[in-house]
Amino acid sequence: MKQTVYTASPESQQIHVWSLEADGKLTLVQVVDAPGQVQPMVVSPNKEFLYVGVRPEFRVLAYRITPDNGALTFAGEAALPGSPTHISTDRHGRFVFSASYNQGCVSVTPLHDGLPGETITVVEGLEGCHSANISRIIAPCGCRR
Repeated sequence: MKQTVYTASPESQQIHVWSLEADGKLTLVQVVDAPGQVQPMVVSPNKEFLYVGVRPEFRVLAYRITPDNGALTFAGEAALPGSPTHISTDRHGRFVFSASYNQGCVSVTPLHDGLPGETITVVEGLEGCHSANISRIIAPCGCRR
């Protein structure tokens, strides 16, 4: 099974893309220069995008993932209300959630065809907020799918 490892390097403002070999060896595939200090990252549920939080201009970046080797191509970005400490997506890949420790908030950014839009919700007053994790809820609906 082919796997790709993405590492964030805030000081160099780069993302390193690695191929994980069967024996555990990492082979460098690509180094991507980012427009800011790379912070948290998350792969979309469909594995087509990598979402990256950056600072000091608080934003979420979207990179398209090349299926054959995991390489990245910049696709879009959107502003965030605070410095991203943690980011996640819902299980359908419709929203990016960003937690900000310093600004004490969680924001919700919609995704349109995988690209981030303007933030639609900000919950403030969450002092020391570290993450926004989405649970899986299974509710009986009386139907079969």
